[in-house]
Amino acid sequence: MTVGKTVGAKAPRKRKKPAKPGLQGLIGRISASGRHAIDGRSQAMRAIKAWKTEIIEALGGEAMITPQRRTLLELASRSKLSLDHADAYLLGLPSLINRRKKCFIPLVDQRERVAEALAKRLIQIGLDRVEKDEGTLPESWVTKVQPYPIEETEQSSPAPETNEDT
Repeated sequence: MTVGKTVGAKAPRKRKKPAKPGLQGLIGRISASGRHAIDGRSQAMRAIKAWKTEIIEALGGEAMITPQRRTLLELASRSKLSLDHADAYLLGLPSLINRRKKCFIPLVDQRERVAEALAKRLIQIGLDRVEKDEGTLPESWVTKVQPYPIEETEQSSPAPETNEDT
């Protein structure tokens, strides 16, 4: 018989790490699985969806968005979501300054970095407003689908001559 082990005893279970509360938990969930980690019915996600729709319309609509721009827009929306939450948290604090160390709290610096990253992504996406061109077909469609050329047929019979003397 072995010493120290009891018969029928179960091994201790490993405990899962609890979810981080607050802003750090939100940032971790967003960076891990994107904006799908947050309920789409929440006020924050509705605001982000409206912002994304506004940007897409300013860039000329869904048809004008390339996959590269769509990826940059997704990254920009994640940054904007983190930035909005950081702003809400910072506005709820009594002070942004650590009185003991006489400096800003570290979240202020992190917020600035996120804001700079968002500005860079918006510059990459494009800041110019593009007009929608709804009245015409794209040039690629027109060149691919050429109509049959209309040939002018010559009339085999000569035109009747008119007599101007009468």
